[in-house]
Amino acid sequence: MPEMMRNNPADVVETAFSQTFFQGIVRAFQQDNEMRNIFMTDPDARAQAREG
Repeated sequence: MPEMMRNNPADVVETAFSQTFFQGIVRAFQQDNEMRNIFMTDPDARAQAREG
């Protein structure tokens, strides 16, 4: 990801980051029901997780 960020425009990086983030969330949800419930019911938590 750092190499991609250095060598690509922001819109390309955003798309790749969004895809990677989504894949990571799916993996985490498979392991942690409590986190899945929070993420699915709390829009502020979703925004905070995505934006860092």
